[in-house]
Amino acid sequence: MESGCYFFQDRHREAEDPGDPSNLFSRNAYNFTAALYDAGSETLYYYELDT
Repeated sequence: MESGCYFFQDRHREAEDPGDPSNLFSRNAYNFTAALYDAGSETLYYYELDT
């Protein structure tokens, strides 16, 4: 993939900065949304996890 963009949102209630994934794996529950757009193939990859 040469061009595209991404999106990340930590939806956990303890998240201090929803756009920062650095503390994501320090909790017992994972609640986040991640998306990746590949402009070359015009494909959107979307992943949402709630545990």
